[in-house]
Amino acid sequence: MTDKTLYLIQSQFANTEHCIQQVQKTLDTNDALVLMGDAVLALFTPSVLTIQNKVYVLDRDAELLPSHLLNGEYFQIEVIDYTTFADIILGFTRCISLK
Repeated sequence: MTDKTLYLIQSQFANTEHCIQQVQKTLDTNDALVLMGDAVLALFTPSVLTIQNKVYVLDRDAELLPSHLLNGEYFQIEVIDYTTFADIILGFTRCISLK
């Protein structure tokens, strides 16, 4: 089994950039990120858009964003519900939360 890490970024908006930079230092090709709460406001910053890994956003948190930003142009970004979130967590070896 491949070690896969799911990074949960639950930081305040002001700290999100720092959290993402920390994750990028150890990010592997099989890893993924979930932006939660205020962290979703950093979704379209250069540091997030340069990540080639899958980036998930919970549908409730996606309500903070204008809908036209989530039109599928950014293939690595996926809006998910809580049931899908639970299924995704089960597919990872590790889950690390950053605040």
